[in-house]
Parts: sequence; C-alpha cells; structure tokens
Amino acid sequence: MHPQQITRVIAVLAHLFNYLLISSPLKDFVTFHSHILLFFC
Repeated sequence: MHPQQITRVIAVLAHLFNYLLISSPLKDFVTFHSHILLFFC
C-alpha cells in the first residue's frame, strides 16, 4: 500500500470511531488522538 492509502485508511477509521463513540466519554480521547495522527500524517 502507498503511504497516501494508509493515511486515508487511518482517517476513515478515525471518523468511524468518532461516529461509534459519539455519545461515549471516550469520544474526547479518540478525537484527541485522531488529531495527533492527522498532525503527524
């Protein structure tokens, strides 16, 4: 897989986790880490 594809998969997974945990106390934690991942990508 190319790095762009891997980055796209990570972004999609982050959005899925945000959607699944939208009413969960873990949402802020997941959102925080997805922002870090996007920053480093």
